[in-house]
Amino acid sequence: MLSEMQTAGVNVQCPRCDIADVSQIKAAVGTCLQTMPPVRGCIQAAMTLRVSHNSTMLVNASSMTQDALFSEMTFEQWTQAVYPKVEGTWNLHNILPSGMDLFVLLSSFGAIVGNTGQSNYCAGNTFVDAFARYRSSRGEKTVSIDLGVVLGGGFVAENEDDMGRLLRLNIFRPHTLNDVFYIMDYYCDPRLEHMSASQSELVIGFELARDIARRGHDCPTAFEQPMFQVLRQAESSQHGSGTSQLERLTFEATFKSANSASEGRAVVSEALRQKLGRVLGLPLESISLDSTLDSYGVDSLVGVELRNWLAKEAGAELAVFEILGGGTLEDIGDLVVAKSSMRPDNEQRS
Repeated sequence: MLSEMQTAGVNVQCPRCDIADVSQIKAAVGTCLQTMPPVRGCIQAAMTLRVSHNSTMLVNASSMTQDALFSEMTFEQWTQAVYPKVEGTWNLHNILPSGMDLFVLLSSFGAIVGNTGQSNYCAGNTFVDAFARYRSSRGEKTVSIDLGVVLGGGFVAENEDDMGRLLRLNIFRPHTLNDVFYIMDYYCDPRLEHMSASQSELVIGFELARDIARRGHDCPTAFEQPMFQVLRQAESSQHGSGTSQLERLTFEATFKSANSASEGRAVVSEALRQKLGRVLGLPLESISLDSTLDSYGVDSLVGVELRNWLAKEAGAELAVFEILGGGTLEDIGDLVVAKSSMRPDNEQRS
């Protein structure tokens, strides 16, 4: 790629440095300025690289780390994702000149809705979004772009397992590399006027709750946060209640009206089977009520999602190890019946 750019007449340099190390980034900038024009813009990018023909563009490609729950995450795992975002962004802010034509930061939709296994990456991107507001409020052209799933290039596109897992969350509306390039063209235009702090963050690539419900999926818990209240109110007034809400009410009524513990177990285990099908992207006929969750490749991250779902839908507080402890779907149904606040009698199993 570098040779193609050089053949096209682009003066491009790729100095190696740790962007979180202030001395290294100073040296890298100094090296570029010896043979290149003054720095007129900066793209702090996690996955997408872009070079301008008319000015020096400094690009950071930070790394993704292996998924882990926050409670099980090592300090090294935390810093691997956070430092390029926090220390790296702050270093660029302090070292590069003021009054540049652009300062674009590629963030992630995870900074908005979170991601159970990537709290480090989400925290780093949350800082990036807040930093964009801070820098913009100081009169500097700055914007953070929260990307979702990008097709055709980048970390997710190159890892099919991650792509499938993210799409099964039913949150993201995938966008193409061309979509990203169009957005970058807009924000990298030096003629673009300075934006206020409230305009310094762009979030793209997520589904609306009503569209998720129309496909028969559960609305993500993240969409119940206050920040999405305006969207929920607009959808409710225009389209009424979604399928997901109707299914929730049906499950609750059926579960409460079960005449015995065995009937309650049947209601829960069937609902759990359908939930697994949606989360894992598996056909229902392939999921058996007398099978264990680990036989379907359910890991601790999915276990946390199931725990939260059971607490919300069935009023049962289960530990993750109770869900992943080797019991079948019917065994988990028994646990839910025994612990559910919706069934205060806690009938003996029949």
